[in-house]
Amino acid sequence: MLERLTLNTSILEKGLDAVWTKNEVLAANISNADTPGYKSKTVDFESVFSQVLQTGGFSASDGPDGSFRPALNRTFDLTDLKATISENQSTSLKLDGNTVDLDREMTSTAFF
Repeated sequence: MLERLTLNTSILEKGLDAVWTKNEVLAANISNADTPGYKSKTVDFESVFSQVLQTGGFSASDGPDGSFRPALNRTFDLTDLKATISENQSTSLKLDGNTVDLDREMTSTAFF
């Protein structure tokens, strides 16, 4: 039981770190909306977490309510469970080369 509690706490900590990183990247994107040549950045935690769920011993069928429960007979390495930051490589519609779309950035702040 204690093993599950420790694992759940570690996963929650990684998720909170990802939210913090996303907030920092969004703030940087918004503050650089008028910086010529600035390339907006995005944060991806969902695909990394999904991969850990698939390979790390989690199963949706373990929980009676369909929730994810860790298989206790496996060891988990959560060191690689980090949000990845990537730069937007799309072409800009702005003449200065800036790729920040303020509407998209402001919408992203509302949905975590």
